[in-house]
Amino acid sequence: MIDELEESLRKHGYIGDTKLPVLAYLSLLSALQDKPVSLLIMGPASSGKSYGLACAQRYVPTEAYEQFEGMSERALAYMGGQLDLRHKTLIIQEAAGMSNGVGRAFLRQLLTEGQIRYATVQSTRDGLQGIELPVVEGPCGLIMTTTATRIHHEDQSRMLTYNIEEGSEQIRAVLLAQASGAGTTEPTPEELEPFHDKYREMRENPCEVSIPFLSEIAEALPASHPRILRDFPKVITLVKTVALLHADSRERDESGAVVATVEDYEQVRQLVEDT
Repeated sequence: MIDELEESLRKHGYIGDTKLPVLAYLSLLSALQDKPVSLLIMGPASSGKSYGLACAQRYVPTEAYEQFEGMSERALAYMGGQLDLRHKTLIIQEAAGMSNGVGRAFLRQLLTEGQIRYATVQSTRDGLQGIELPVVEGPCGLIMTTTATRIHHEDQSRMLTYNIEEGSEQIRAVLLAQASGAGTTEPTPEELEPFHDKYREMRENPCEVSIPFLSEIAEALPASHPRILRDFPKVITLVKTVALLHADSRERDESGAVVATVEDYEQVRQLVEDT
């Protein structure tokens, strides 16, 4: 399925390395699992952050995510009654609006605990009264884009970080594509249907995944910094997601779980090794 995704991306005008849209696509799919993967896309203006993300979004149905162009500090906590984020991805196109402590604290709570509980004070006839707002339910993944060169380390440690560094070769490739008249085109509904069907199949028929070589990976990982304790579960979730994408060609164990292969891990490693 990933090969088909890359082929479709290039067919419709995506220039250069397809790691960003593929990683964003897998992150969107990972929201169907108990520990979704969150992704931070960093890069200068006009570097292709939003375009790469938009390309990935085409290949999942719109019910897979909730998207906002920006968000104020406390907005997320007040949306519990109208925003269902259970097994979805929250997409915030520019992280700057939540640059201070309160908004980011809500995001950390959502990503770590799978929900947001927020108490506030309301003025009544009898004076001030404490109330609890409707709970924002997860679990959910988060995808954010930003032109900032860094965000708070507590936020970034909860996410995979993809840095876009537009080099002269990439710019030249885009210029040549523009000069030749090869513009981007939208995939047809018929082209997108198999991808959307796969998402709905994974959502409606959840399946466990067994990773038989997980202990070997853990043994090989560096243990020199605590950050690895947050990164390792992300790798596990992505391997499971790739295995589920190829479930039809994977073996099943005695319990019916899909058995991941070394090839599933290799695809993930190639995507995340730079992050």
